[in-house]
Amino acid sequence: NGIMASEDSITITTGCQQSLDLIRRILISPGDSLLLENPTYPGAVGALAPASSGRMELPIREDGPDLRALGQLAAHDRCKLLYLVPNFHNPTGQTISLEARRQIVAICDARGLPIVEDDVFGELRYEGPSLPSLKALCPHLVIYVGSFSKMLGPGLRLGWVVAPRPVADQLHAVKQSSDLHTNMLMQAAMDEFCRRGLLHRHLKRIRRVFRNRRDAMTEALREWLPSDATWKVPQGGLSMWVTLPPEWNTDDLLRLSQSRGIQFIPGSAFYFRSLRFHSLRLSFASEREEKIREGIRTLGQIIESRRPRSFPIGQWSQGERSRPIV
Repeated sequence: NGIMASEDSITITTGCQQSLDLIRRILISPGDSLLLENPTYPGAVGALAPASSGRMELPIREDGPDLRALGQLAAHDRCKLLYLVPNFHNPTGQTISLEARRQIVAICDARGLPIVEDDVFGELRYEGPSLPSLKALCPHLVIYVGSFSKMLGPGLRLGWVVAPRPVADQLHAVKQSSDLHTNMLMQAAMDEFCRRGLLHRHLKRIRRVFRNRRDAMTEALREWLPSDATWKVPQGGLSMWVTLPPEWNTDDLLRLSQSRGIQFIPGSAFYFRSLRFHSLRLSFASEREEKIREGIRTLGQIIESRRPRSFPIGQWSQGERSRPIV
């Protein structure tokens, strides 16, 4: 990923969640604020900014974070950290372009604002060129977080942080005071797994599996969701973000769907401020293509039976925003 890392700059952690918690403990003091995309991964909000008063909202546009808002918010005296998911953003699936990445690090570098780069989905790319990490573009300012959990299994709980040496030294100390060290047996097993080349073989297989599942979900969405539903096909990751018209409430839709055996996460779960209720995140990680198609068909039927006005299923409207875009 273009990152030059010495052994002393790496901290092994018990997964991404602990990585974020340790970063907060050394960089965020009472009264400080943290800049987070909105919507964003709820676990990051809880780990990095447990007090709502410390959360600053960075709006997300259709092409990624609002850079104008970033420039204004980063200049705030209380703002001490920026959290971003540049690859296959959770929940929207967006990937920040190379030009936007350069602008982000330039804005933050000018203000001395550290960036936490959460790249747990980075190895799950199914198409499109790999882009340099924020850490590669700005090594002295970016704290890079990775994990094996999305590559192998969420129960693995084994991750890492690559940080500038002064930050890494503090992370080592706080990590030791927290739990001494991450499970050594698991570390040794993963080390052997990687040395034998098994991780690369595994990634090659699961990229194919997940791409097929993503494509099955895309085809089913086109066939069964009404034309006023919008989504974009992510280049990687494990989920898709679907937006319905503003009059919908996907919290209510979830209750209806669960009675038919359909699970998703309503969009409101990913907002820490300015809540919106008409989006949902659909995962294609754990079900085979046939089950995905069946689930989307059922979801489409539920939406059609409950929708306040009629749009034909499986037909796109004239607006560009209504089309799935790769």
